[in-house]
Amino acid sequence: MKAILTISGEDKIGIIAQISKILAEEEIDILNISQNLMDNNFTTTIMIKITDGKDLKKIDKRFDNLGNQMGAKINLRQNQSSQ
Repeated sequence: MKAILTISGEDKIGIIAQISKILAEEEIDILNISQNLMDNNFTTTIMIKITDGKDLKKIDKRFDNLGNQMGAKINLRQNQSSQ
């Protein structure tokens, strides 16, 4: 299944590294990534491929926790065109 991961917040060192770490640990493939930096505001959109059977609630909770730690908003949603 394809999903979209969006990250926004104040630019800080290590945001992409922390996101990538979770993706790697969950064996999730990055298909496409778009990033913008405006002044000190960071926005990234990542299309990912999640293996069937993965616990999306668990993965989403991990990203929620990371967002809270880093002061960023991280949103995971299923790509509607992949249904």
